Amino acid sequence: NKMSEKSFYAWELSKENAAPLARGRNVKTLENKLMQPIDSAKDRAEKEQLKDHFERMIAKDTEDPLIQWLSYIKFYQDAYPSDTHSTFLLMERCARTLMHIEKYKNDVRFI
Repeated sequence: NKMSEKSFYAWELSKENAAPLARGRNVKTLENKLMQPIDSAKDRAEKEQLKDHFERMIAKDTEDPLIQWLSYIKFYQDAYPSDTHSTFLLMERCARTLMHIEKYKNDVRFI
């Protein structure tokens, strides 16, 4: 299959640009991100809109804010597979924001 050979080759050339995740990665999403040329202005604008959406979500007062944080972190890891520093900063922000909430002390999603 020509396409799968092409995808495999593209993955082999750029796999060092994707940080590994404990949950694994969606192969199709990762291939699409790694095979794209440098982000277009339209792509960057769409990512910024999604980041703004997630920022608004985590700012809302909800019963379980961890759900919004986890969605934001997953989006960030998928949208920026090689940006481990910014992902770490986002995860740290989540931890600092939620660490004083008692119900998350033993929550496996937070640990």
